[in-house]
Amino acid sequence: MTKNKSTDLLQFASDLDLLSSSLAAGLPLVDATGYLVEHGSTGFRANWQKLFTRLNAELPLHLALHDFKIAAEDFWCDQLCEIIITCEVYKATLVSSEVLKLASLVRQAGEANLESKRRISAATSISWLALASPWLLLAMLISRPENLAVFLQPEGLFIILAGLAASIAAFVISKRISTVAPRNRVFA
Repeated sequence: MTKNKSTDLLQFASDLDLLSSSLAAGLPLVDATGYLVEHGSTGFRANWQKLFTRLNAELPLHLALHDFKIAAEDFWCDQLCEIIITCEVYKATLVSSEVLKLASLVRQAGEANLESKRRISAATSISWLALASPWLLLAMLISRPENLAVFLQPEGLFIILAGLAASIAAFVISKRISTVAPRNRVFA
């Protein structure tokens, strides 16, 4: 998946919807992945192509899915592979409904990511304003000649340097707090 994880998740959810409907229509997994190669999202097409090629070469299912997981390097792809393997092992016929449930979860995760990005963006904008406001006040104070003399003394320069250090520390801390950690891969 690319840097825009939220959009990728929504595209992957659409791909899972296509996969689910293909499987529900009675297509075998090979043909369903072939359909995804033709009609799936462009962002994930290369991974579907790899899975289709492996399945078409009659590679055992668990090896084809393992290669798919390695190529995709994604938590949700790991979940899909585990659903398919579990349904295969237990001869379950509910693969399409389980994939549809996964599509719903992936879609919810994508929408939640978009919402959190919007909120983080708003908080970042506010933090930039909060970071700039003391420096604007300092610029207004220095613009008056009687205040300029105060800030050119050693104590005034110390206050300016301490404020600069505090501003940099606040910026670094707010950036670190606002970074969302990637989802851990459980079945990798």
